[in-house]
Amino acid sequence: MSRIILFVLVLLLCLSHTSLAAEYHPCQGRVVPPRNPRAGDSVNNDFGGVVTAVAKDSITIRWVNLPNEPPKTFAVSEALAAGKVPVEPRMLPGAQHAYLVLPEEMYRLVDVKVGDCIAILYARVDGVDICDHIRIRRRPGSEVPPLPKAAEDLRDGREIWKAKNPGKPLPEHFAKVRYQPYHEWINAYWAKVAPMPREVKAKP
Repeated sequence: MSRIILFVLVLLLCLSHTSLAAEYHPCQGRVVPPRNPRAGDSVNNDFGGVVTAVAKDSITIRWVNLPNEPPKTFAVSEALAAGKVPVEPRMLPGAQHAYLVLPEEMYRLVDVKVGDCIAILYARVDGVDICDHIRIRRRPGSEVPPLPKAAEDLRDGREIWKAKNPGKPLPEHFAKVRYQPYHEWINAYWAKVAPMPREVKAKP
């Protein structure tokens, strides 16, 4: 009897792993439906998927788990439309606290290409959904581009420290550790998990 129970448990475990694998997508990890923003104006809402169109004042994204749904078009913030690095979080009138913007979420609109797998943070203001921050997670068939320097400096911290402490040597914790820029890290990650056979690129 105990062997039968053990067999059933093992079978259920295998089925659960198969189900999880079917729900996983390289653009956004485990696939779940997008969350609806809070009622009224809101910020720091998340969305992601495959970029299907990029214009000077909008970006269109297809959520990978909803193949029968049309892609969703977002207006873009003034900073993104102007080609700037979106460093600052959007603050709604009367808001007391700002949300955290990670350096990886500071790609410019001009850095994005159709086909990119991205994640965004967006605001809903007066019923309009506005893309404020972009993270490029994968560029199928190519490599994720470097972050803008201003964003990479925030991620690293070395350049900021140098600017605040001119002429002084870097602290030991900076000097000992080799810093890996975001694009190097994410491209190395995808190279490791890409299915075989992989294209092997010769080093220059």
